[in-house]
Amino acid sequence: MMFKTVAWLACSIVFLAVIAFTTTVEVRGGENRPPAVLTYPGREATAPWRKAAAQRIDKLRKGDLNIRVLNADGTPTEGAAVEVRMTRQAFPFATAVSSSMLVRRKGPDADRYRDMVDKLFTHVTIEYETCQIPWESNHQVALDAIKWLREHGKYVHGCHILWPHISDGLPERLVAAKTKPDEVRRLVMAHVDEKLNACKGQVREWNALNELHTNRFFQESLGDEEGKRLVVETFRRAKQIDPSLRLAVNDFGDMANPSREHIDGYLAWIRYLKEQRTAMDVVGLQCHFSQILRAPDDCMAMLDRFAAFGYPLHASELDINLSDEAVQADYQRDIMTVLYSHPAVEKITLWGFWEGRHWLPEAALWRTDWTIKPNGLAWMDLVFRQWRTNAALKTDHDGATALRAFLGDYEVTATYEGKSISRKVSLPSGGTTVELKLPAG
Repeated sequence: MMFKTVAWLACSIVFLAVIAFTTTVEVRGGENRPPAVLTYPGREATAPWRKAAAQRIDKLRKGDLNIRVLNADGTPTEGAAVEVRMTRQAFPFATAVSSSMLVRRKGPDADRYRDMVDKLFTHVTIEYETCQIPWESNHQVALDAIKWLREHGKYVHGCHILWPHISDGLPERLVAAKTKPDEVRRLVMAHVDEKLNACKGQVREWNALNELHTNRFFQESLGDEEGKRLVVETFRRAKQIDPSLRLAVNDFGDMANPSREHIDGYLAWIRYLKEQRTAMDVVGLQCHFSQILRAPDDCMAMLDRFAAFGYPLHASELDINLSDEAVQADYQRDIMTVLYSHPAVEKITLWGFWEGRHWLPEAALWRTDWTIKPNGLAWMDLVFRQWRTNAALKTDHDGATALRAFLGDYEVTATYEGKSISRKVSLPSGGTTVELKLPAG
């Protein structure tokens, strides 16, 4: 008996040692060294892609602002001080928002949330409440949020007109009609009509269809070809209701998704919609990054693939869900730089910004207590410092001065010997000239 006990203990010790060794090997990659740190190619400060991106940004996102200051008699003013202050960027940096936080919640957090939306973002996407299920259960909260955003001068984007996801995107009565094609068509078009008429003139842009490659409800109900035609018809009906709308197709088959099958599937959908002359204006790329961080050069190549169809691209749902805040901040900076430098990208939308109201709290830019994270600092540095122009200049003997500035709206002020004049001016990609005539006396 004693022998059996000793033998059992010996076997147990050996077994536990093997388990411990195996676990160490798996964690350490098979060698006796520390775990590998998550990183990505091109992270280094001297990576060649950075210079190329900076050159593209200067070419694409800037214009020549020429300023001339005159005295009251029309002669040039030499030595006038000129202040150039940007008031609004042309390129939209956007966020998704919660309707309930904007118009239902009370208290310090809700007040801070509204203040951040108002001060930091010019374009806003209603995150969820304009999708079909919440819209049909309580669309008033979405309408109230849209009203609040419009009153605060925001360009409003609706999340999805249709999302053919049985669990999350479609109401039960539509799912129950799956075997009745005529009823499916009727319910779909009734929803399109009702929602777009309610938002007409308020929501300027919609994701018309979301995640078509993985959600095949329409094809399964109507058959493959008829299901695709219903998608095309949704775009057409939306434009009939509001011809000024910009409509996007949106999916996660993009830079953040390593699945070639999914990427090819999304590209096939875009090709089909283009061949059908669908009333589509934009291709949305969701950009949800986590443990797979593609090199900036690879991201540029993927953007090129989607841009080849000729549609503008939106980074429609950007977030980086990592616990390593240093890597997260670096990738936030670098992926935004890649996107901003690509000629086809015309908008970048964060899929939320505050940890207290984010579908992936670790991806947020501000913590629950509203302290800013490193990735938030990276975002703020790009959007409010590096990609904005504010300058103090002096005029030469011809009363002239000039600079290359980021596209957008400006207030230009000239001051000389106690006299000053200000003008508002918009700087387009082709550049512009502004003339300021000082008052007499």
